[in-house]
Amino acid sequence: MNTEWKDIKGFEGLYKISNTGLVISVERISVYKDGRTKTIKEKILKQSDNGNGYNRVNLFDLNHKGKNYYIHRLVA
Repeated sequence: MNTEWKDIKGFEGLYKISNTGLVISVERISVYKDGRTKTIKEKILKQSDNGNGYNRVNLFDLNHKGKNYYIHRLVA
């Protein structure tokens, strides 16, 4: 099966998800409120189990606020 990557809705340009359930952080430059910049390299994000067999991942928006999302909901 070929792996297809698509942008995650609401996180376009930040994260992508594959049809196999992998989530990657797209390489980008992040700018903080005080003007500092940080280069974020592309990498596969670690997933955690919620105890019921559903994997989740923590995604951060442009304001650096994080929220957990279930993988199966992002793929759907």
